[in-house]
Amino acid sequence: MKKLFSLVLALVMLITAVPFGALTASAVDKEDLVLGDGNGDGKMTALDARIVLQIAAGLIEPTEEQMITLDYNKDAQVTALDARKILRAVAGLQDYATTTNEILGLFGYKYDPVQNIYYTSVDAWQRNFGFAGIYDNAAAYATMLYKTLKIDFEYDGLDWRLQWWKGQYGVLEGAELGIYTKKPENKDFAFYKCADDDNMLEMQFDFYHSVNDYNEQNPLFTRYEQEHWWITGFKFGVCNPTSIVVKATIFVKPEETGMADGIEKGLQNLTGKDNKPSGEGFTEYKPWTEVTGYDYYVRDKLPDGTHVFNVIWKDAGYLNF
Repeated sequence: MKKLFSLVLALVMLITAVPFGALTASAVDKEDLVLGDGNGDGKMTALDARIVLQIAAGLIEPTEEQMITLDYNKDAQVTALDARKILRAVAGLQDYATTTNEILGLFGYKYDPVQNIYYTSVDAWQRNFGFAGIYDNAAAYATMLYKTLKIDFEYDGLDWRLQWWKGQYGVLEGAELGIYTKKPENKDFAFYKCADDDNMLEMQFDFYHSVNDYNEQNPLFTRYEQEHWWITGFKFGVCNPTSIVVKATIFVKPEETGMADGIEKGLQNLTGKDNKPSGEGFTEYKPWTEVTGYDYYVRDKLPDGTHVFNVIWKDAGYLNF
């Protein structure tokens, strides 16, 4: 069911591709940056277009934030063309973007104009439908071709599953990190419930289109740290699911050492397509200077006791097609 919703999302975004790329301007989650906001007042005005022209003329040196927010057409530079697009948006075209984001909200998604990506909201209504393996089987017939893996463990009286996906979603490429639970007495039942608020985790990930991009530390996009049950990111493009590299980070509260231990065991012994331990998993590397290759994890602890897992994923798991 979740994959069917994603297909509908892809079709909606395909229809609105041109307006999104040219006209969108709204606030984003990352540090409250606002596309087109050059003076940091949290909104886009004609004054911001003037700042763009000053930068383009070499009269002022842009800050790192301005290089992100004022690059309106996403060509990695701030030019007079960006000023023109900002002025057009200020003239009233941003209302269209707001309306389109409201439409996306009906499908449980949001839009990040700074990175030009789509992602799921915490309160997405897909949360009511849980997850079962049959969804993966059906997804391939809906032109969603991806690699997935399952991290299973037991903690606090529940069976947990962290399931990840990366690949092609119709006209989009992207990745997903999901958290699901079920009661032990339902162990033989394939259906999982989406994690409730008390069981969400802080997560983030970097999406690399290829090994070369990963080696050069050039992510296509980043989903910044957020407490979530299903953190996702999608962008228009074509990919090979087996070539994508995802660097995922999971944060576990200091008092939940048992959960951290469970995640580590699950990483070391992934669940296969038949829902049985596969005998394969991620390899631990410490320290970072010894890291080579892919499909490894590093478990660390922050000064406040928070457990942190950094996981580099490329080849682990299996294809759904």
